[in-house]
Parts: sequence; structure tokens; C-alpha cells
Amino acid sequence: MAVLALAVWGFGVGPGHLRTRRTTLTLPGLTEPRTVVLLSDVHGGAPHVDDEMLGRVVAAVNDAHPHLVLLLGDYVIDGVIGGEFMPPEHVAAALAGIEAPTLAVLGNHDGWNGPDSVERAFEAAGIPVLRNERATVAGILVAGLDDPEAGGPDRSIVADLAPPAIIAVHDPDVAAGLPGTVGLVVAGHTHGGQVALPLYGSIIQPTRRRFDDGLSAPFGRPLFVTPGIGTSIVPVRIGVPPTVDVLLLLPPAPAPR
Repeated sequence: MAVLALAVWGFGVGPGHLRTRRTTLTLPGLTEPRTVVLLSDVHGGAPHVDDEMLGRVVAAVNDAHPHLVLLLGDYVIDGVIGGEFMPPEHVAAALAGIEAPTLAVLGNHDGWNGPDSVERAFEAAGIPVLRNERATVAGILVAGLDDPEAGGPDRSIVADLAPPAIIAVHDPDVAAGLPGTVGLVVAGHTHGGQVALPLYGSIIQPTRRRFDDGLSAPFGRPLFVTPGIGTSIVPVRIGVPPTVDVLLLLPPAPAPR
């Protein structure tokens, strides 16, 4: 009975149970607090990710009143059980309801379904896509790296970053071997494993290293992984609900005199 209840939750409830998670971090170089929202792995057309879910996601983002929103890739689906492909134009039009300045990078599913067409869809909706490019919003320098499946990352663009800076990638493995030490890295891709068990963590790891979800520092600089919204392959979420991550970024504390 317990297994049946868990299955009902995992397939029927969990993937549609949206949460907003707030995390406070220090970002070197900031002179005043900034709120940044991370949104990843929307996977429009996956089970539970319909227009109603996209509307709830956009509302949750707007409720956070962020200075900046970073979209971290995988806006479409490729082979998820029970899913129906949602064109990137449709996903982009829904996410254009976000009221704050928004920047995007591409993910592996976007690469498999035509990265240039996904880029065009988002640009047409007024959302700039950073493909090995940089932009400054709300006083934060953002370096967006392309996914290996969408053209490949040019790591040289982060070599001379000046704080405050954020490095936006889809796959956290891309953060390995980045030059320099400046910048908070933000990523998605893992879905938090989609199923996470107490005392163990996620069952499935789509990365070379173990990145469950949340904050770590595996490469000499902070890395924050958001578990995203949709699902891939199997439409199940247990212990890792769809998540809108809200980062409250604070200036460093003054040095003691």
C-alpha cells in the first residue's frame, strides 16, 4: 500500500507540486542586495507542464519581485513518456510574462531540437539568449555559456570576469575547468535526480559528478544547482518538487578594523 501511495504521489501529484525556495548568499562585489530568480528545465509539454503550470511558474517568479531572472535551459522535451512536444515559441511566449529583466542560456534538449530555432523563439519574445556571451543587468555581470549539445561552451569568456558576476550554465559539469575564480555559477540539468531518498539523496545522476541540488563548491567557487520544473524520460518527482529558486544576494560583510 505504501509503495502504491508513493507511486500515485510521484507520478500524479509530485510533478505538479510547485514550490518557491529562498536561499541567501553573499556575492563578492555587490554594494547592495539583489534578488535573482533561477528557472530551469521547464520542459514544456512534459506531463504536468501545460499552460496552467507555466502560468503558475510565471506568477511565482513575479511574486518574488526579482532584479534579474536567469533561465537555465531545456525549454522543450525530447522523449519524455506521456509528453507532447510544446514548440519553443509557445514556451517563450509564456515566459515572456515574467516582469523582471530576463536572460537565458540553452540546454541539451534545446540542442537536440535545434538550438538556433529555440534561440530565435526566445529572442522574438524579448528574452535575450546568451550563447558564450556576457551582459550586465542590475549591476551584475552575467556570463552565459552554451551547452555542449547546443554548440559548446567557450570558457574563455569567464577568464577576466570582474565582480559582482554570475556564470550561467545548463549542465553543472560545464563548471569544471573554468578559468579564474570570480563568479557564482548557477546551473540546472539534474532535476535533483527527480527522485530523492532520505539520507541518500537523488537516485539518478545525469552528470559526471554528484550534483544533487542546492549549493556546493566543487570547483573552487560556489555552484548553485536548481532542480527545475519539468521532467525527463520518466514523468516522476518524489522528494524533489518543481522549484522556483529565489536567491537573495548580499554584499560581503565589511572587513573588521
